[in-house]
Formats: sequence, C-alpha cells, structure tokens
Amino acid sequence: MNTISRTITNPWRVKLKPFEKHGLAIPKISWHDISLDKETGFGAFILSMLPGAKSASHKRLGFEEIYILEGGLIDADGTVLQKGEFITFEPGSIDSTYTSKGCLLLVIARESSPTH
Repeated sequence: MNTISRTITNPWRVKLKPFEKHGLAIPKISWHDISLDKETGFGAFILSMLPGAKSASHKRLGFEEIYILEGGLIDADGTVLQKGEFITFEPGSIDSTYTSKGCLLLVIARESSPTH
C-alpha cells in the first residue's frame, strides 16, 4: 500500500502572521510558512504585502523565485513586476521591492542559510 503525505495550501485562505526579519516585524508585510526550513533557508511561503509596503534591501545567498498571484511589485531598479509573472533572482542579487496597490506572492527560497 502506498502512503501519501502532503499538505494542500490555498494561498487565499491561509492564516497570515507578521513577517519578521531579525526579530522585528516588517510593517505591512505578513506571511504563511508552507515548507520553509529555517536551518537551510530552502522552501516555500506565501507573502502578503499591503499597499505601500516596502521590503528591506537584501542580498540573496541562493536562488529566490517569486510567482505573483495578485497585484504587483516595483523592483529597486524600477522594473514593474505584474500578476502572473514568475521572477527568478540569482544568488548575489541585491534589491528591495515596493507595492503601491498590494500583492500576494508565492516565494520559493533556496538560500543555503536561514532567511527568517
């Protein structure tokens, strides 16, 4: 007999909690941990950014991929990222993002060290 172990996540029905970095909550940003391993920095999570939210500038230690489920982002270089786009940030990338209208993101992290 096969055993299936799985978690089904509906990104529009998850319970969000404050998104913390170095023990401090980042204003207007919340998240839901799907499978993030805090020891390795590998895994996935849902990130919600309210209108006017801005992420802190950060350097990626590994690949980070973002699928925009709703809304949009503006990257530090002015690039507009929109609903339905899948963005891959390479290791060493440094940026911050801003959202004027808010957004809901699926983030896949492959950091090689803790991200939260």
